[in-house]
Amino acid sequence: MLAANPTIGEPLSPRRSRSGVPAEALFRWLVVLVGAQCWRWLLWTAGLPGPAPLLSALLSVSVIYYVEWFYVLRLLTRPAASHLVPVAETVAVLTYFTFAMMVAGPDARLLAVPEAVYLAIRFRFSPSLKLAGTCLLLMVLQLFAMAKPLDVADDVVAGLDAAVVGHVLLLLKFPVAISAHIIQSLETPHGIDVRSGCASTHGIALVVSSFLIIVLARRGRWHRHDLRWLVLLVFGIFLVNWLRLGPMALSTQGYEYWHYGDGAAIVSFADFCLTLIAATAATKRDGPLARKPGEAAIMALPP
Repeated sequence: MLAANPTIGEPLSPRRSRSGVPAEALFRWLVVLVGAQCWRWLLWTAGLPGPAPLLSALLSVSVIYYVEWFYVLRLLTRPAASHLVPVAETVAVLTYFTFAMMVAGPDARLLAVPEAVYLAIRFRFSPSLKLAGTCLLLMVLQLFAMAKPLDVADDVVAGLDAAVVGHVLLLLKFPVAISAHIIQSLETPHGIDVRSGCASTHGIALVVSSFLIIVLARRGRWHRHDLRWLVLLVFGIFLVNWLRLGPMALSTQGYEYWHYGDGAAIVSFADFCLTLIAATAATKRDGPLARKPGEAAIMALPP
């Protein structure tokens, strides 16, 4: 039975009304504003911030971001419980979010973090909004992990990449020298520092967070068996990056093609395919938002 005097955050009786704004409507507007900040940064990093080359900028963004937003927007179409947010709070947060989006520079990630945290915490009373808010928070944090991984992890992974690729090249009779995270060709003055944007850390940070977002959006929770798919996915990302590091280390032309040219797009698409395959395989047997009987969940969010 409904309480005689419903409060903010409780379901409303059809015969009662309170002053306020529907939580799902406010949440969707705030998602749009946070999303605008995220996409401003993505287009800025593509090197095409102007309005004229907008199509080129959109095509330069990895497909995996479009897939993540597809799942988040699909979550927003699910019906949410009837809750109200006070008018004063609605005006305050809309004013702040709009102002932050307008005054933020191209790198608007820093402002998007507290906003995403607010969405994930404030709307936790609604299962569908909580799920969408959690995915959005992961997407915002993903921009930081993708842009600048931890220096220690980057050094370790770059050293592993250089060692594996360098020794494979030696086995294939290519004369190269290996020093820490540097692979130097002995036939030409060309060489690469794997730590300078070529380490597997970048791809791993992107695909792991994308895997978690897609699985959470499809199923509503993470299961322990997802860890097996994560391990396979990380191994696949290592393998793809090692395959491109080989020609990059042997010649300037190979470096240009696989780091800046069509080869970079091939690697990005390969990472996307591996992520989507792993996330789909992990959720296929139990279906969207369904719990597999007898299996413990790492994180449970009610459907």
